[in-house]
Amino acid sequence: MCTLKKGFFVALTVFALVSAASAAEEKQSAAPANPPSAAPAAKPDTPQQPATPAPSAAAPSQSSAPAAPAAKPAAPEQSPAPSNPPAAPETKPAEQAPQFPYIAEIVGTEVYVRSGPGTAYYHCGKLSAPQRVTVIGFTQNNWFQILPPPGSFSWISKNYVKLDPANPKKGVVTGDAVRVWAGSDFVEPMRSSSMQTKLNKDAVVEIIGDPAGEGDYYKISPPADSYLWVSGDCLKAFKKEEPKPEAPAGGLKEVTEPVKEVKKEKPKPVAPPRPSMEQTYMKLCRELTTKVEEENKKPVMEQKYDAYKKALAPILADPNNAGIAAQYAQSLSDIIKRYELAITAGAEVQQQEQKMADIRKQIDEARKAQIEKISQKYEQYIMSGTLKPSYVYSGKAGPKRYLLMNEQNRVIAYIVLSDASMAGSAEALFNKKVGVVGRIVNSSKELVTLVTASKIEELKE
Repeated sequence: MCTLKKGFFVALTVFALVSAASAAEEKQSAAPANPPSAAPAAKPDTPQQPATPAPSAAAPSQSSAPAAPAAKPAAPEQSPAPSNPPAAPETKPAEQAPQFPYIAEIVGTEVYVRSGPGTAYYHCGKLSAPQRVTVIGFTQNNWFQILPPPGSFSWISKNYVKLDPANPKKGVVTGDAVRVWAGSDFVEPMRSSSMQTKLNKDAVVEIIGDPAGEGDYYKISPPADSYLWVSGDCLKAFKKEEPKPEAPAGGLKEVTEPVKEVKKEKPKPVAPPRPSMEQTYMKLCRELTTKVEEENKKPVMEQKYDAYKKALAPILADPNNAGIAAQYAQSLSDIIKRYELAITAGAEVQQQEQKMADIRKQIDEARKAQIEKISQKYEQYIMSGTLKPSYVYSGKAGPKRYLLMNEQNRVIAYIVLSDASMAGSAEALFNKKVGVVGRIVNSSKELVTLVTASKIEELKE
């Protein structure tokens, strides 16, 4: 009896294990390959599989199954992997900010290169695609800091630079913290307001242009730590094309079709960017300035400026396209006006001088005629005038003298008689116009001409 009970419980345990393994296998085989996040409700028209009946504890007929105890319950099989598993979502690498410095290419034509980060700063030149620049930084308002491109220059005060006598193209800075300003062909050195850097004593600068400089400044090559600015809308990072992978040496398939020769189209020549009228006008202004200065070196009455005024007229009439060149043209026009005013004043002075020369000539001719007339009438007299007594030289302290006076009653000479016996006849001629025969006495002590008279005669009209 005990043996029967023991066999019954063993058979019951084995049957329970087999039933559990079978249910687990059905559950795994019926699971979908890609289960959704939430199981959908079963459709009403889909037949449901009947559930496997649980073994009854009171089924004695099952206990005597001969194969059940000998059979080892199989391990539940793993559910097969889906044939096409879903692809993982593609993750794009995060876009990284460019590492400075880097090379960028200009986008567009005639892009302004400015002295500071904004359109309020003056421009120092223009660039066009496909020119490239070296970018070294940027600001939050989309302006990029670049190294000065070829053709850029800077200004430095002459007061702090000593030129090398052996090489006038090089100078040495003589002070500390000397400011260097961004240069522009369109802004005068003294009006350049954008500082690029500061140089200390013994720094070497390269002089470009005229070694004499312009005004109080030298034009120099931009120092190593100077920079300019370009708008970010006009730049794009320059990327080199990566080399294509070469085909492996082996495994090439034989080409059965003839290879057609591909003719490479020659790149069409790109027309150089058309220079702006502002640059053209500025070049013309510089040429005209040189010619006007040369014209001003000529004699005043030989200077002529009509041709230069005619050449400036188109620039003054087109201020929108001329830009800053219009200001230079107006300044040069004002200079020409001053030169022409000097010419007009010189012509007037010349006319007045000619009139004065004519008047002087007339006076000289009249004087000569009068002298000739007098000499003809009084050629024997060395002097004539009205004879009057002298109350200073009355003869008490020295020789007696007489006064000879002109029509304005001014003393023109002292008369001394060569013979004292002439005193009576001379005094009889007091207050009368007389002619004097004699000689003039040269003496530095006399303030008035002294005449020794040998004869005094009355002159009658």
